[in-house]
Amino acid sequence: MSIVNNYSENVMVYYTYGTISVNTLMPFVLSSIVSMGLVIAGVVLLILGAVLRGK
Repeated sequence: MSIVNNYSENVMVYYTYGTISVNTLMPFVLSSIVSMGLVIAGVVLLILGAVLRGK
Protein backbone atom coordinates (compact mmCIF):
# COMPACT_ATOMS: atom_id res chain seq x y z
CA MET A 1 0.00 0.00 0.00
CA SER A 2 1.38 3.44 -0.80
CA ILE A 3 -0.02 6.88 -0.12
CA VAL A 4 1.02 10.14 -1.78
CA ASN A 5 1.55 12.96 0.69
CA ASN A 6 1.66 16.73 0.07
CA TYR A 7 5.24 16.48 -1.16
CA SER A 8 4.28 13.90 -3.82
CA GLU A 9 6.56 11.30 -2.28
CA ASN A 10 5.56 7.70 -1.69
CA VAL A 11 4.77 6.82 1.88
CA MET A 12 4.89 3.24 3.06
CA VAL A 13 2.09 2.21 5.41
CA TYR A 14 2.45 -1.06 7.25
CA TYR A 15 -0.43 -2.76 8.96
CA THR A 16 -0.84 -6.03 10.77
CA TYR A 17 -3.73 -8.25 11.60
CA GLY A 18 -4.00 -10.10 14.86
CA THR A 19 -6.37 -11.15 17.57
CA ILE A 20 -6.61 -9.48 20.94
CA SER A 21 -7.52 -11.55 23.93
CA VAL A 22 -9.32 -10.34 27.03
CA ASN A 23 -6.21 -10.90 29.15
CA THR A 24 -4.22 -8.39 27.13
CA LEU A 25 -6.96 -5.75 27.43
CA MET A 26 -7.48 -6.16 31.17
CA PRO A 27 -4.63 -3.82 32.30
CA PHE A 28 -5.87 -1.15 29.87
CA VAL A 29 -9.44 -1.45 31.13
CA LEU A 30 -8.39 -1.35 34.78
CA SER A 31 -6.11 1.65 34.31
CA SER A 32 -8.87 3.45 32.39
CA ILE A 33 -11.33 2.87 35.22
CA VAL A 34 -8.83 4.09 37.81
CA SER A 35 -8.01 7.18 35.77
CA MET A 36 -11.70 8.04 35.32
CA GLY A 37 -12.15 7.71 39.07
CA LEU A 38 -9.22 10.04 39.70
CA VAL A 39 -10.63 12.60 37.25
CA ILE A 40 -14.01 12.50 39.00
CA ALA A 41 -12.34 12.88 42.40
CA GLY A 42 -10.30 15.82 41.09
CA VAL A 43 -13.37 17.58 39.75
CA VAL A 44 -15.22 17.06 43.04
CA LEU A 45 -12.27 18.47 44.98
CA LEU A 46 -12.02 21.42 42.59
CA ILE A 47 -15.70 22.27 43.04
CA LEU A 48 -15.49 21.76 46.80
CA GLY A 49 -12.45 24.01 47.00
CA ALA A 50 -14.17 26.73 44.97
CA VAL A 51 -17.26 26.59 47.18
CA LEU A 52 -15.36 26.60 50.46
CA ARG A 53 -13.06 29.40 49.32
CA GLY A 54 -16.04 31.71 48.90
CA LYS A 55 -17.07 31.35 52.55
